[in-house]
Amino acid sequence: MKYLNKSSSNESLISHQKEQPILENHIFRKGRRFHNIEGSNYPFPDDTIEINRLKLEHYISKYAWQENIFYSPLENELVNGGFRVLDVGCGCGSFLLDLAQEYKEATFIGVDIADMILKEKRPSNVGFIQCNVLEGLPFPDNTFDFVFQSNMIAAFTERQWPLIIDEIVRVTKPGGWIELEERYYDFESCGPTTLELQTETLEFSRSKGLNFAMAPEIYKFLESHDKLSKNICSGVTNMDLGGNTLGELAFKSFKEMHFAMKIPFLERFSDIECEEYFNIIHQECEINQTNIKMFKYFVQKNIE
Repeated sequence: MKYLNKSSSNESLISHQKEQPILENHIFRKGRRFHNIEGSNYPFPDDTIEINRLKLEHYISKYAWQENIFYSPLENELVNGGFRVLDVGCGCGSFLLDLAQEYKEATFIGVDIADMILKEKRPSNVGFIQCNVLEGLPFPDNTFDFVFQSNMIAAFTERQWPLIIDEIVRVTKPGGWIELEERYYDFESCGPTTLELQTETLEFSRSKGLNFAMAPEIYKFLESHDKLSKNICSGVTNMDLGGNTLGELAFKSFKEMHFAMKIPFLERFSDIECEEYFNIIHQECEINQTNIKMFKYFVQKNIE
């Protein structure tokens, strides 16, 4: 594993970029571009359509958490120069770009298996490194004051989660904060067609070694880590699928997520049949007030 030089400045963190040949690392299926990287189980595309979905996901999450982008107690520290923030699996960079505009004296770095942050939209205090985090985070120990990660249950198997958390802890400074946010794909109230889709989607995730319903399990990985405080803060909020403006946006993202994954169960439908299927699910979600739970955990690394 190669780390950046331990004396690296914020400028070198920001400017570091690893070019990836598109033909070697991507495959195309039914007009969508997907990863083709050995060891990656990630089922989502990395094209323009997916970028737009990820942007929508970010703003849905933001408003579901009452416009709080993060909950770790870092407001005062972020206004100071020299503060470093890492977003693991940053996607299109919405989290980083939001914070970078507000906290101009801090440095924000994103890592992801795909480069989806448009270079022309990156402020001077935002950097990006393309890498497979399953091979390790390309930074020395104790580099970041705050490490954030969200919506990665589709990227890591249950066995890989402890390894990822080890890496996150390693690059976090003593006294720094770690914050994890995940959706819980297990509906408490839903109709029969929605339940059918949930069952098929969970089976699809298991076939890839993933578990889309493991958000509540993340707590135990943090609790058992010897370098983290035992005072783990957690929260849960609900995101309605339909029923109001935010709920309609959430359902739109929910629908696009399933289209993007190319679940075999849905692949048997024609485009028209698929639309009709999700119209039924939409009606069920409104009748049953179906929602998705979102879990958040934040914890401080022990001061050595």
